[in-house]
Amino acid sequence: MARDVNKLAEPHLGSQQGACKILISGAFCTGKTTLCSALSRAVEATGLRASVVSESARRCPYPLHSRQTPSSSAWLVGEQMKAEVEAMAGGNGIVICDRGVPDILAHLRTAMAAEATGDRLASVVSNICFQWTKTYDMIFMTQPVPDRPIRRDGFRRWGKVKQIETHKALLSIMKSLMVVAILLPNADDERLLIIGGMLGLLEGDA
Repeated sequence: MARDVNKLAEPHLGSQQGACKILISGAFCTGKTTLCSALSRAVEATGLRASVVSESARRCPYPLHSRQTPSSSAWLVGEQMKAEVEAMAGGNGIVICDRGVPDILAHLRTAMAAEATGDRLASVVSNICFQWTKTYDMIFMTQPVPDRPIRRDGFRRWGKVKQIETHKALLSIMKSLMVVAILLPNADDERLLIIGGMLGLLEGDA
């Protein structure tokens, strides 16, 4: 699979065919934002443009976490798509998405469980997520670290059990969306090495 992904990335890096958009997906408190920041610096060190699309959940006017609804998810998906389109309009380089539409869908399914499958708006959101996920050139997933405690940030109220549930929901969603998500190791330097290698950012890459 790495060979196929590299072929996909080649036309984007430093060419006239637009930016390469990658998704860093994963449950909360698994190091996604830290990884995105490090990856952005690594990209810019090569002379390429890097743009990070951050999550919009903190601006959402609708219920989140255990009370996330299809309406909340529809708002989040719309904002996510808008931010990604704006970042891609910047031209060549790498657009790094710190979470994406699969993450929104995972949180919805975790919050609503079986109820989400019978809701009309939830079904529409799922269909949109299915189509939009095809726009990511590469998808990487962080994983929960068993002995790493959940950092309380005053926003998320979920604990370790919900983190694992969200991770499992994401794995199920990636499978249902029929996309390949590359599972990353837990060490930050190893994560950066894997992604950098697949993007051709490392010295000595052909």
